[in-house]
Amino acid sequence: MPLLKGNLHTHTTFSDGRRPIDEVIARYRELGYGFLAITDHDDRIHESYWFDIPAGDDQMLVLPGVEIDYLPLGQHVGKVTGDRETLYILNHPARYA
Repeated sequence: MPLLKGNLHTHTTFSDGRRPIDEVIARYRELGYGFLAITDHDDRIHESYWFDIPAGDDQMLVLPGVEIDYLPLGQHVGKVTGDRETLYILNHPARYA
């Protein structure tokens, strides 16, 4: 399997992103990305958020996710869900000393 270029931390206008999801996906596709995780902030998404993230296609895998504000530690954790597993990512690791 070839290596894929991807992004595991992407915001859209579902939370504090600057572009709507269809534009975000199109731009990453233009840049040759093989996968993209949509991870808007959990306290800003609407009820149907999970259903509004489109499925990927044969050109790019689109993964649904969310950015969780983990309050006990004051950290943002990305939660990306797949068909059979969940991946947790520490977002912004450099800012936590």
